[in-house]
Amino acid sequence: MADWLLRNFPTTVLALIVLVGLPAAAAFGCIAFRRRALHLIQATENDVAGVIVSILAGIYGIVVAFVIVVLWEDLRNAQEIASTEANAVAQMVQDSQVFPSPNRLAVSEAVREYVHAIVDDEWPAMRDHRESARAEAAVSRLYDSLRAYDPNTNAESSFYQDASANLDQVDTSRRERIRLSRRGLPGVLQVLIVGGAWLIIAFTYFFGIEKQSVHVLMSGGIALLLGFTLLLAVLLQSPFSGDIAVSSKVFREGILARFFR
Repeated sequence: MADWLLRNFPTTVLALIVLVGLPAAAAFGCIAFRRRALHLIQATENDVAGVIVSILAGIYGIVVAFVIVVLWEDLRNAQEIASTEANAVAQMVQDSQVFPSPNRLAVSEAVREYVHAIVDDEWPAMRDHRESARAEAAVSRLYDSLRAYDPNTNAESSFYQDASANLDQVDTSRRERIRLSRRGLPGVLQVLIVGGAWLIIAFTYFFGIEKQSVHVLMSGGIALLLGFTLLLAVLLQSPFSGDIAVSSKVFREGILARFFR
């Protein structure tokens, strides 16, 4: 559900849906509950209701905090992996400068194809938890460009080994990046977070508050606070979807920028 929301709605619309829709629904629910079950409200002990809500809020806070920390760490890891991959590609270009002209050009063209496949194909594909066949083929082309070269001097051999090591790092980082793009919040936790928020809101209806306006305001305020939490969890759901996502900009910076001119 969270993936679908990220793919189909911009952040501003999501914010309106969650931060306006949830408090509004909570307020209408409170009004409807007071009209149909006012006797339950009048019989409620506020101290007891307060304790129950506090326990629920405490448990809910622990679960949500755990979820947000995990999602934030996934986002940071994805950023670091993308930077490592881009740096390794750029270093390959630098290493190949000592190669003879035909081999140097072969590596350069293979790198051009790879960075374009990543930026143009794979990054959009990762929003749907997919990888790019074009990028996979580009990796093979990078390996072919190095296999076709046989170093003749010690300097060439040293840079060739470095280029090979960097290519292995590119391949490893790409696979880890794709793995992270397929991670997300399990459905059970999504249900737990959304269901827990509604459960807390529902328990606020039982407070014995005489004035309806105050009661509605309290329920709506708690729903707004919970809405901020839900919105953050949705925005962090996938490292490569939505406005808070890892950018492909690192593949268009520095020495790699020349491949996009």
